[in-house]
Amino acid sequence: MSASVVAFSLGSNLGRREENLAGALRALEAGILSGMRVSALYETEPVETDDVQPDYLNLCVVGESEFGPLELLERCQELERDAGRDPGGHRRPRTLDLDLLYHGESRAEGERLSLPHPGLARRRFVLAPLAELAPDWRHPADGRSVERMLADLGEEQPVRHCEHSEGWWRHESVR
Repeated sequence: MSASVVAFSLGSNLGRREENLAGALRALEAGILSGMRVSALYETEPVETDDVQPDYLNLCVVGESEFGPLELLERCQELERDAGRDPGGHRRPRTLDLDLLYHGESRAEGERLSLPHPGLARRRFVLAPLAELAPDWRHPADGRSVERMLADLGEEQPVRHCEHSEGWWRHESVR
């Protein structure tokens, strides 16, 4: 199988959020993605939930992978478990949320996996960091670019850009 360009969204709102994300980034780089590029960090309020929760730190990564979509899903779920994610359901606070956003040109709609990710076009916490890495990527359902989807959201769901040095997740201070 040849490598496909893939994108992930990562988020954390429990525990040591930066450390949770840094550990996942190191694991992705170590054996899942090659040529990995990492967006800036963004802090956001939880969306699509009525529960009171801590704010999230979010980012996106883009790289190439030899793994197929279901293999990547399984590896994401393993990383989430390793980070201490409670398997108790959707839209709950979590130490790590790792979503496969797209896998090359793959399209899928299933119980376990849908590609592109069904929430991608309506979540600023995904689109803002993804726009740094793949602004021209186009959603296969409607042809809109990441930049266009982000503009179409208007001012909903504010995100706060967090200042960090390049490669912050590789530094000893977040291990």
